[in-house]
Amino acid sequence: MKNIFIGIDFSKETFDATIICSSMMIAPVHEKFENKPRGFSKLRTWIRKNSYGTTEENWLLCGENTGVYCQNMCDWMFAKGIDIWIENALQIKRSMGLQRGKNDKIDSVNIAEYASRFVDKMRPYVPDTKEIKELRGIFMRRRTFSKMRKQLKNEHQEKIKKYYNRLLNRGKIRGVALNNVKAKLINIVFTMVRRGTMYDPNYDMIKTTNKQKGEILKNAC
Repeated sequence: MKNIFIGIDFSKETFDATIICSSMMIAPVHEKFENKPRGFSKLRTWIRKNSYGTTEENWLLCGENTGVYCQNMCDWMFAKGIDIWIENALQIKRSMGLQRGKNDKIDSVNIAEYASRFVDKMRPYVPDTKEIKELRGIFMRRRTFSKMRKQLKNEHQEKIKKYYNRLLNRGKIRGVALNNVKAKLINIVFTMVRRGTMYDPNYDMIKTTNKQKGEILKNAC
C-alpha cells in the first residue's frame, strides 16, 4: 500500500521534492536536488532517511508532465523499480483550487498532496516502446522544421523582398532574380539545419557564391 508520497516540481537544472506520509501526522519534509542521475540517487537516499522504515514499494513519486525536464528521472526510477506518476499539470492545478502564493517548494507540497488524495487513480510511468520513441522523434523534428519555416516566412520576408528589388534595380530579369532569391532561401534553411539553430533576423543575409547557388538549385530541383 502506498503511504509515502513524494511531490516533485521539475525545472531544467533542479527539482524540488516534498515528502508527506498519509499514515502519520507529521510535517512535510522538503529538499532541492540536481535534475540529473546524481540528484536522483541522492533523492532516493533522502527518501529512505525520511520514510520511517517503509520500503520502496510504499513510495509514490508524482510530478507534473514537463516533457524533457522529467523524462530522465522517469526512466531512472523505472529502472530502479520505484513508481513515479506523471500527471497533467492542469489536472493537478484544478484539483487544488485557488492558490495564493507560489514557489517551487509550495508546488512540490501541492503535488505530494494530490498524489495522496488521488492515489487510487495513479498511472505509474512505463517507458515508451522503441517504435513510439522513433515516432515521437519524427514528430519533434517535423515540428522544429515547421517552426523554422514559419519564422523564416515572418521575420525574413522583408529582407528577401528588399533583396529581390535590389536585384531588379541592378538589371536582373525577373526570372533570374527569382532564382537568386530561391537559392538564397534554400541556403539559409540548409545553414540553419546544419548549425541546429533558429533564424536570427539580426544577422545579415548569408552570402552565397555563384557555385553554391548552382549546387543548391540543382539539389532543390
